[in-house]
Amino acid sequence: ILTETLMSFMIMYPKVKLNIFYKPMAELMDLLLKREVDFVLAFKPTRPVEGVESHILFQNCLSAIVGLGHPLASRSSVSLSELEKYDLALPSKGLQARNAFEHVIAPYSQFRVRIELNEVNILLKLIRQTKLVSVLAEATIHNETGVKAVPLDIPDNEMAGCVHVLKDEYRKQSMQIFVKMLSESIAVKERQNSWI
Repeated sequence: ILTETLMSFMIMYPKVKLNIFYKPMAELMDLLLKREVDFVLAFKPTRPVEGVESHILFQNCLSAIVGLGHPLASRSSVSLSELEKYDLALPSKGLQARNAFEHVIAPYSQFRVRIELNEVNILLKLIRQTKLVSVLAEATIHNETGVKAVPLDIPDNEMAGCVHVLKDEYRKQSMQIFVKMLSESIAVKERQNSWI
């Protein structure tokens, strides 16, 4: 989702240096609260973070991510009981999709987690090349080939993709421009339209 905006922004503003961190949400929010980053792009937290306001960019859902040859790839949704039948490759604990999944499966304990990774590109490569199943936000595989997102058939399966900023704080002009470009990007518009 970031790539389109990053490329456009770098061309338009060649003198602005960008530092991008890929970390668990709690760490990113801590960086924001310490004013070490200008904003955080992440899903909406389950509980509000004091001093932080969240602006929704798009809605998304938690999905089983499978290779195109996987038996679940032909499905329009998958239940948790069906998911229990497969070996899972999950994002590491602390990452948002994992937090959301853990929240949903709290009453269950029958999932076969074979591997945990904090690197999504390697995780998706495993999914493409094996019969493993991952659980991620559907937007994670935007523009990815060889994988399919099958929404989990669970209540309240919505995840809001947000820009998180400090409340009542000065915002750099470059940050405001970047966030505006991001909200107008094709990737975000596609995510918005898929929920209309």
